[in-house]
Amino acid sequence: MGKLVIQGAWQQLGQDLAADRQWRSIMWSLPTSIQQFATKAAIDVLPTRANLLRWKVGCDSACPNCGVKETLQHVLNSCQHLLNNGAYKWRHDSILHQLVNALQTLHTKSRIMADLPGRTYRLPFQADTDFRPDIIISHPDSTIEFVELTVPYESNWKAAHERKTGKYATLLTQAKAEGLVPTLSCIEMGSRGLPSCDWDAWVSRKRLPKSITRVCPSIALSASQIVWLHKATTWPNPPPMPDLRAGVRPDRSLSTTQPPPAGDLSHWHPAVL
Repeated sequence: MGKLVIQGAWQQLGQDLAADRQWRSIMWSLPTSIQQFATKAAIDVLPTRANLLRWKVGCDSACPNCGVKETLQHVLNSCQHLLNNGAYKWRHDSILHQLVNALQTLHTKSRIMADLPGRTYRLPFQADTDFRPDIIISHPDSTIEFVELTVPYESNWKAAHERKTGKYATLLTQAKAEGLVPTLSCIEMGSRGLPSCDWDAWVSRKRLPKSITRVCPSIALSASQIVWLHKATTWPNPPPMPDLRAGVRPDRSLSTTQPPPAGDLSHWHPAVL
């Protein structure tokens, strides 16, 4: 009975991904290798060790890096080895970079700080907590916005949102004590490129450019494929992931070096092409 429940959950998620027109449109605009990764990831038929054992072509389901059962969720979101070597943070920061750029075009009179390499970042008040949200937007009228991005497995949207909301409750209280008017937005972009309802609501409320609803899922999918390809190899510490959709010009602000042309993944992994 347990197996049937699990299979039903996977089937439903696969149907949700396939039925999402925008996700499907974005996926088909990416290089062929990412299309193949995305469609297999949507229905959990990538050759994880757990799947290989289930298909009777493997003898061990344990992750070679940390010993935990190697499911797709484990590889994309939960492997301690990939967490420690910075793979998940790289994917997260690649998406965060795009959000910050979009926000800066809207809030020209506000100060935007982001927890990204090379950017100035500090809380505008003294806080008795080490927790720092990904984005801080300080407005001239003493309102302050905290934005926290999470890139969870799609089935963990709700848990991630509740965890981050609770995590920053103290920070909100302390901001109010300093005479500020704070708000907190916890948003989730799934590791397979499907945004949560909270993400959609926030993007709509902020009136961000429509392009952000295509760029960020594209980067999430592409970056997760790189994480998958390097799950058992040395992490290459690449520059932020660019938007690889066909016809999209590379964002040259992503790194100090010139990024590869749109559609070119060889900079990250030669087996992709």
